[in-house]
Amino acid sequence: MYPTYAAYREAWKNAYISDPPIPLNIDIELASVCNLSCPMCFYGEAEWNAEMSKPATDGKPKKRLMPTEMALSVIDQAAEIGVPALKFNWRGESTMHPDYSEILEYARSWAVMQKLVRNSNPYPSTLSSEFGEWKQMQMTLKPDGKPYVFRTRIRQAFHEILVNTNANCKDHAIDGLMAATKCMVSLDSTIPEIYAVQRKGGRLERAIEVIKELIRRKHPNLWIRRVITKENSHESFKKRVDEIFGGTGYKVSEHHCMDRGDGIHQTHNPEKYERTYCGYPSQRIMVASDGTCYPCCVDTDGTMSMGDFKKQNLLEIWNGEHFKRLRIELRGNEFSSKICRKCESWMSYKSEFRNNVQDKEITDG
Repeated sequence: MYPTYAAYREAWKNAYISDPPIPLNIDIELASVCNLSCPMCFYGEAEWNAEMSKPATDGKPKKRLMPTEMALSVIDQAAEIGVPALKFNWRGESTMHPDYSEILEYARSWAVMQKLVRNSNPYPSTLSSEFGEWKQMQMTLKPDGKPYVFRTRIRQAFHEILVNTNANCKDHAIDGLMAATKCMVSLDSTIPEIYAVQRKGGRLERAIEVIKELIRRKHPNLWIRRVITKENSHESFKKRVDEIFGGTGYKVSEHHCMDRGDGIHQTHNPEKYERTYCGYPSQRIMVASDGTCYPCCVDTDGTMSMGDFKKQNLLEIWNGEHFKRLRIELRGNEFSSKICRKCESWMSYKSEFRNNVQDKEITDG
């Protein structure tokens, strides 16, 4: 449906005006747990942790690792219907998943007209009729007796596979970071005292080790970023990053977030800005670690469920009444949801900070 990267990005821009027939990105939350507790993040908040200790639809706590089988099934379905991009993170640190590299490498190896069939898949399928018409070229069995079905390989299924990490990960996760087409490392500061405040519980020396290893392996699209706060805003971040990492093999970016009430962010009051359609409900589906699906990353408490991957396939969720109603409301500046009414993303406002929500390269300072 989107055979080129350019076609996918054009569809992303057009989604602000009209809804595409399929999601353009699936965010897969491999972990809703984290190894850090940063002050600008909801993860350290008592209320959020209380909410995440409540049972999900399967009776288990919401805070968890996504089952590997579920992650692979999300990837399969996304590839089958032509979703052009995947992103592997949301509320936690996805590199904590023990199968992180295997999952990322599986996504990277998925090719159009190549389908892996697992006979234990318990999730609703979105297998298209087009796949059913393709000729099966060869069948073999894995050592455990489960079948692989190989089809003619045309091209890689996903134009983008994005990851975000604090780089305080174990060595086994580095292969997974290398499998991503874009790896965003949230470093925030190169000064130990500031890093200790910004990335509470993290080790700056470990983050530096991981970044240097990604550079050594020549990652094709590595970004080192900072979230602008009152703690780090006076640091010559780009200059110090280049002093540590040599100035080549990566890009440096800055990211603006809203003040969550703790006074740490360097931003303005959003109430003075006019609202605009954020586009998220017409661009992506967030699949949480328990399989519940949401329209955007701002709903960290999980209050706006759009469906359940354990019971519905991706197309059913995308074309469901919950998503349809939300899109209509937001385009009409109606906010029945408290999350949307007090949105904490600059993408919902006509603001200069909107341009810095996505990664924007800085070349000096």
